[in-house]
Amino acid sequence: MKLKPTGLHWPAIIGTLLFSFLVMLFISTSSPLYTVNSSPDANIMMTVGKGLLHNLLPYRDLFDNRGPLIYLLYSLAALVSYHSFIFIYVFESILLFFDLILGYLILRQFIIARLAYPLTLFMLPLMFNEYFFQHGDTPESIAIPFLLLMIYQLLKHQDLKFTKLTLYSQGLFVGIAFWIKYTFLFPWFGVGLVLMSAYFLEKRFADFFKLIGFGLLGYLTVTVPIIIFYHLHHSLATMLKVYFLFNVKYYQHSNFDLTQFVKLPQIDPVSMWVEGLVVVMVLTIILLPRVIWTIKAALLVSLSLETLSIITVKVTATYYYTLISVFSILILVLLGIVLQKILPKLAIENPFLICLLVVLSAYGMLTLNQNYRYSSMFPHNAVYSLDHHQTTPYQERFAKIINRSSDRSLLVYRTIDVSMYTTLGTLPQSKYFVKNNLDYQPMINSQKEQLKSLKNKFVVTISLPPTNDSAMTRKSLKRLQNKTLRRHYHLVDTATVLKYTSFVYQYPLKYYLYERND
Repeated sequence: MKLKPTGLHWPAIIGTLLFSFLVMLFISTSSPLYTVNSSPDANIMMTVGKGLLHNLLPYRDLFDNRGPLIYLLYSLAALVSYHSFIFIYVFESILLFFDLILGYLILRQFIIARLAYPLTLFMLPLMFNEYFFQHGDTPESIAIPFLLLMIYQLLKHQDLKFTKLTLYSQGLFVGIAFWIKYTFLFPWFGVGLVLMSAYFLEKRFADFFKLIGFGLLGYLTVTVPIIIFYHLHHSLATMLKVYFLFNVKYYQHSNFDLTQFVKLPQIDPVSMWVEGLVVVMVLTIILLPRVIWTIKAALLVSLSLETLSIITVKVTATYYYTLISVFSILILVLLGIVLQKILPKLAIENPFLICLLVVLSAYGMLTLNQNYRYSSMFPHNAVYSLDHHQTTPYQERFAKIINRSSDRSLLVYRTIDVSMYTTLGTLPQSKYFVKNNLDYQPMINSQKEQLKSLKNKFVVTISLPPTNDSAMTRKSLKRLQNKTLRRHYHLVDTATVLKYTSFVYQYPLKYYLYERND
């Protein structure tokens, strides 16, 4: 397929960069528009990343189960700002810039620039809606440009003749993705499997070994320094055990079950929408014109493996679907081809059509991602307080109380990180500083022992609001009857807020701040 000039000029590039910063300002809770980043995952990653700056190693000294590279990123974020996520906001904006540029380049393989520009904007509602992007700041969002680049390279090299630099760079990106979250490997594994099979069947053994050799070299460029670093700090075995074994053995959604394709949509409306989207993407790949069947097979296998790796393990966290949504760029390609073919030239060149597409994409974005409702622009929002009287996030209120004391030691008890360590700018005093989503009894036991030790001046814990009369509510309230809390701590503040993940997943929670009786 003969490539067309991209049509990218400096004004368009700079405009896209500024636009990316503007979009992230509203949809990412890492942006300055949000007083507190409400993403539990982001706060855990920030706390562990800060620990690296103080010689506290992930897994060994501060427990979490994500990939080691993610903590390096947050160490850099902590160097820029110890109390905010401004670095992450800038990083996410730059990633979105590359996402849009790569999406545009993919579209330009098939359609004219005048259509490619507005259609690129539809990536925002498709990939950055509340269900997939959620609060932002997810490992999945980091991998989006890597996957888009892989799709672009496949469509660009339909003769299957990849340069050494292309193969090396893809191996490099696989290494980065793998050590952020190892399940990200599946899309590249699918493509590699199809390409190696094609080379082998066509007896292109030079290309076969070039793919393996330079891809592996790129992967090792990332992997070897990580292995050496943890080996030198005598924690390689711990890192490998937690990152691989614990995620398989103790993570809540780690049981492979093909029946989830039928069961999950019955309890999760988002998964039903995703499965429908996957069907559309499969048909789109099959129908794409001017794409050879080897490339189509690579895309189909890549999409299938990514879908299987998520839906079959009972995923309920909808941001896991992010990498599936990346393949929706191909739906935009097919839509662009159809519009270009059925509309007369005068209609395509009419500014009204371009404006209409821009307005539709903007409407889709504002409709499908309304994180901005919980920003500082709306200080009476339910994430701050369900009674709407408070205009300050509870984290700042709790921090103000804690900062009055000379002892600011804190235990976040029986719950995930709620941004207290970030707001305070302190580090935990123990390895299991929060309870994350692992069914790991030593973590639960350690939290109990920390509470009994009375080493922490303050304790933050959680329950469902007492107004909710249910078995789950009663169970959560029972934790507050802990003897240590009742005898040695007193309640100093509470906050009932909305736990907001998306339109589908939102529910009230009540947070409690206790202070030790000294």
